[in-house]
Amino acid sequence: MKNKILLMLVTVVLASCGNNPSSELNPSSEVLPSTSETSSEGKNSGNSESFDGERKEDVVLDFYGLNDLHGSVTESDDGKEPGMMKLGTYFRNAYKKNPDGTVLLSSGDMWQGSADSNITRGKMVTEMMNELNFEAMAIGNHEFDWTTSLIEENAQIANFPMLGANIIDKRTNERADFVEASHIIERSNVKIGVIGTMGEGLTSSILASHVANYTFENSQSYIEEESIKLREEGAEVIILLDHIGWGNSLTSSQKYVLNHNLVDVVFGGHNHRHDEYNDVNGIPRLQTTGSGKEIMYAQITVTPEGKVTNTDYSVINSYTAVSGLQEDNAIRSIYDYYYEREIKDIKEEKVGILSSYINKDQLANLGIYAMLESARKIDDEVMVAIHNTGGGIRATINGGVVTYGDIYKVFPFDNDIGIFELYGSQIKALGNRQIGISGLTTLESNVKYKVAVISYVYEYRGYTINEAKWVMEGFTRDCIADYFREYGTVYPMDFSSAGMNIL
Repeated sequence: MKNKILLMLVTVVLASCGNNPSSELNPSSEVLPSTSETSSEGKNSGNSESFDGERKEDVVLDFYGLNDLHGSVTESDDGKEPGMMKLGTYFRNAYKKNPDGTVLLSSGDMWQGSADSNITRGKMVTEMMNELNFEAMAIGNHEFDWTTSLIEENAQIANFPMLGANIIDKRTNERADFVEASHIIERSNVKIGVIGTMGEGLTSSILASHVANYTFENSQSYIEEESIKLREEGAEVIILLDHIGWGNSLTSSQKYVLNHNLVDVVFGGHNHRHDEYNDVNGIPRLQTTGSGKEIMYAQITVTPEGKVTNTDYSVINSYTAVSGLQEDNAIRSIYDYYYEREIKDIKEEKVGILSSYINKDQLANLGIYAMLESARKIDDEVMVAIHNTGGGIRATINGGVVTYGDIYKVFPFDNDIGIFELYGSQIKALGNRQIGISGLTTLESNVKYKVAVISYVYEYRGYTINEAKWVMEGFTRDCIADYFREYGTVYPMDFSSAGMNIL
C-alpha cells in the first residue's frame, strides 16, 4: 500500500514539471477552451471536440483580435495602453461569457517595440498568447526584425500557427517554410477557417537584409485558393488576418475578396488606424491603432441550416473595457518570470533627467545628434548623421527621470549604425532627416564626407554593411542613453528643429 502511494506521488510531481514559466509559476492557472483541428502542418493548439448529430440551435461566435501590439505588455502611465495583464483578464471574461464560441486571434506585429518584449525576443509575448489561447497569428513585417530564425524559434514555442499564405521564398518559389497558409478550428460543431496574409510589398518596411530571400505577393489569389480549400474541408466561417489596412481606400484585390464573399470577417493591421467598416457585402473590416489600445471584435451567428450572419462588430476601446479590472495572475507571473531574470537590470537603469515632455520631432533630432556625437568621439571626421523619422520614432517621453526602458520604447529597432564615406550627392540621395555638425550648412555634391547612418536607411538605398568604413557598437538608443549619462539633464527645446543643423 505504501509503495502504491509513493508511486502516485512521484507521478504527480513529474506531471507538474515543465519549462513553461506560466505553468511553473501558476500551476493553478485557468485552462482556456481550445478546439483547434490539426492543421496541414501538424500543428495543434488543443484537443478537438467531437459532436454527434446536427446542430439543434443557432451558434454565436465571438471573435476578438489584436494587431500591432508591439510588445506593449505593461500598462502605460496614462492607462491608454492597458498591457497584457489587464487584457488577459478581459479575454478570460469573454471566454466565460461564451465558453463554446469565443476565438482569440492576432493580425501581426506582436513582438517588436518595447524593452520587455525585445530583450526576450518576443518569447514572453508568445508565452502570454499561449496562456490566453490565441488560435492563430498572421505574421507582420516587424516579426522579421530579428530575422526568420527568431520567427521559427517563437513558432516552436507557440501553441498556435503562424500564418502567411503569400510570404514566398524566392529561392524555392514556394510559401516560406516557417508559416502556414491557413488553419481550421472548431467551436460548437462549427468549423472556422482562418487565413493569414501579409500586405503586398511590405518588404520595403523591413531591414532589407532580413527579407532578401522573401517576397510578399499580391494576396488575392492566395486568399481565394485558401478560401476554396477551407470551404471544401467544411469551414462554414472564414476569418482573414491580413497585416495591412482594409479601410476606405480598398485596392482592386481587396474589393475582389469582398465582392466574391471569400471571407466573412477581416482583421487588419500595420496602418495603426481605427478602422471599422462593413460597406462591402456587410463584411466587417477592422483594425486598431495598436499597442493594445483597442480590441477588434466581430460576432457571427450560424444557424442549424448553415446560414452565416454578421450580427455585430466594433473596435473596442481598451481603456474603457479594462477599467476596474484586476490583472490576470497567470499573465503577471509570466511577466515577472522574465522581468526578474532578463529584463529588470536593463530596462530600469536610470540614465538621466528630462527637463520636460519631449515630442517625437525633438526625439528624432536628439537621436540623430546623439549618433553624430557618439561617432565623432571615435572619428572626428564624421560630419553628418542620418535616421528615419517616420516609423523609426515610436513614442514620446514625459519629463522627469528617464530610464533606458523609456528610450527603448522610442527607439526599439536594432539598426546598426554604419560609418560611410560618400559624396554629398550620395548622402542627399539617402533621404530621411540629416543633421550635420555646426558650421556645415550644405553638402557639396562632388565632395566626400563621412556619415553615420542606420542600416534601415542605407540598406534601403542599396548599400551593405561591407561598404562601411566601420560600424558603431550599439544602436541609436544606446547613443541617446550615453548622451543622458554624460550630460545628466536634457532640455527638449535644445532639439527643436529650428535650433538643429538639419541639412
